[in-house]
Amino acid sequence: MLIQLPQLNAGAAGFALQGILKTTFGDANLLKVDLDGDELTYAMLFSNVQLSLFGYTFPPGVLIDFLLFAGPPNGSAPTNTNNLAWFVSTQQQ
Repeated sequence: MLIQLPQLNAGAAGFALQGILKTTFGDANLLKVDLDGDELTYAMLFSNVQLSLFGYTFPPGVLIDFLLFAGPPNGSAPTNTNNLAWFVSTQQQ
């Protein structure tokens, strides 16, 4: 799977903005969660996310996990509505 974000260059394990600001991650997982037997939720989990600027990583000593997910639309909502959400967790090393 390739994700091409605007103004960003995708790399093997992260993204770079103009070669200066870089994001790296340890793992990327695509998850499918079955809810109530007939509804599906999809999620992408990026583990050990780090930002670096001119070779210096920040925040120092912090592990960051980023979760991006989307659920099914409500019963009366059109199927093309935006139902994306995200969650970030941090932990001191």
